[in-house]
Amino acid sequence: MDDARAVLAERLGAKPLHRIHGGGYTLMEHWLVELEGERAFVKVAVDEPTAGFLRDEHRVYSAVEASFLPRFVGWDDDGERPILVLEDLTEAHWPPPWREGDVELVRVALDELHAKEPPEGLLRLTIDELHTWREVEAEPVLDVGALQRRRVVGRAATLAGGLVDHHRPQSRHRPFATRVVTR
Repeated sequence: MDDARAVLAERLGAKPLHRIHGGGYTLMEHWLVELEGERAFVKVAVDEPTAGFLRDEHRVYSAVEASFLPRFVGWDDDGERPILVLEDLTEAHWPPPWREGDVELVRVALDELHAKEPPEGLLRLTIDELHTWREVEAEPVLDVGALQRRRVVGRAATLAGGLVDHHRPQSRHRPFATRVVTR
């Protein structure tokens, strides 16, 4: 499929700045755009599976606001190639290296995550369905104790049901507990 440059301009009125290659576990396109005078991060579906992933992700971002998520900016779904627009976090600090206070910010984000309820209608995922969360459980970054780790990972798996893009830890827009951004 052709890149989304024309789709972004026509449907959003956005000026594509550049395509971001790498990151994520799907084929969807990732773009940095200028939209109404501000920069934004955009995901564009390229096929039916990625369209479904983005629709689920949209349900989470449009229903959940939290310090550990980028701000939801917009959504466009033409029935074929949905587009999700999020806050651009390019200029945020992305550990490593870890700075003084970053670990405490992770703990605060995990507490906030644990307190969140997933949006209505999301299917509950088991930890076995999210291989990346198995990796977090096996080799946690923080020593939060086995019981607390299971609770946090279990809650993350539930909430991440709408965030099925499963970003790698190096990605600019990570789901919930793996994302540590200091602004």
